[in-house]
Amino acid sequence: MGLLNSSNNDVMEAAVDEVATNSYGMIYLQEDWEKIKEIYVEDESTGGLISDATLSRKDIQEHLDLLAESENSPIKKVRDSVYYMDLISLGRKNEEGLDTITDDIIEIFDSKAIIDQQSLAEDFELSMEDAEFFIGKLIDKDYLKEIKAGVNSYYVIGDFLTENYDISSLMDQLIGRSANGTIDQSELSRVISVEAEKDVINYLETKKEIILDLGGEFLILSENCKNAFADERAKEIQESIDSTLSNKGDIVPVEEFEGIVEEKLESRSISQYPDALAKAETLNIRDELFRKTIDYLETALGLEKKQGLYVRSEFEDTVASKAKDAVEAAEQEGPTSDEDWKEIAMAKLDKQNITSSPGVINYFDEKAESEIEQLIDSKMGGGN
Repeated sequence: MGLLNSSNNDVMEAAVDEVATNSYGMIYLQEDWEKIKEIYVEDESTGGLISDATLSRKDIQEHLDLLAESENSPIKKVRDSVYYMDLISLGRKNEEGLDTITDDIIEIFDSKAIIDQQSLAEDFELSMEDAEFFIGKLIDKDYLKEIKAGVNSYYVIGDFLTENYDISSLMDQLIGRSANGTIDQSELSRVISVEAEKDVINYLETKKEIILDLGGEFLILSENCKNAFADERAKEIQESIDSTLSNKGDIVPVEEFEGIVEEKLESRSISQYPDALAKAETLNIRDELFRKTIDYLETALGLEKKQGLYVRSEFEDTVASKAKDAVEAAEQEGPTSDEDWKEIAMAKLDKQNITSSPGVINYFDEKAESEIEQLIDSKMGGGN
């Protein structure tokens, strides 16, 4: 090992640590060996046995190569004369007491959501030869995430940083520029801002399922954005659905209702995104978006699901009114018993404007019969 020996491993590691702390953990021996030598020879533990004049670059390189082979050493060899010390795992701060890597990543991604490899190499003053290695270490720590778009690699901020620091993820930045769950092409371009924009958009849609191309606009696939989008689509067709329900007597089979909703959503004269459901099918979220739209309409239109039907309170009011009319008409015929009264009233029920669907008819008959029984009981008991 030349002038150096294993008894001074700690001294060498400390010297490398001091230099690496201000260079993101990367050690380029050609540039850094003299600084390492200076720290090493000035360390009191060497006892002054090694002088500045006698310690060569070759001595330092041989020592670092041996340290790099040790499983217990924090120093790893990247390539000839280039070494790496994992400052993140060691918890090292720079001479100003800052975690330089974290601070610089946050600053880099403060204005951009996606960055290419060359830009990162420049920001960290890395040789392109070592960029992949260094970036790989940041990916391992979940400081960055890689996006493979075409033949190129791009990077976004990792979950560790977004969860532990005040910095927006790619999804957060997309959401911040969205309206009603979607982001237009120009706003998306501002967030992505890389040369291979189309490749990145394709990756975000097909591989990461972060966005869905609706044709000029993109649905952001966060839960809140999907809810907002479905709500807006429901609002677009709400008036038309309301009118259709009224024409059907405020009661309709669930399957028929869903068919009506689907037809309206795909109508180019009503819907802003008539192809949205078909496009959502490609990412297997069609049923989810459709269900969210139905959920909104159920609440907005006052629908209640009963016996495979969607029923509005207006229909219940209609049943009650028709039952009352039937009971009063039957009373004029002088029924001899409550059963007789009920039988006559049921026969006199006005079923005009009640949809001919078997399910609707059965529901109407059951509800009307119950109303008639209650009215007759009330009258037989002396009520009005």
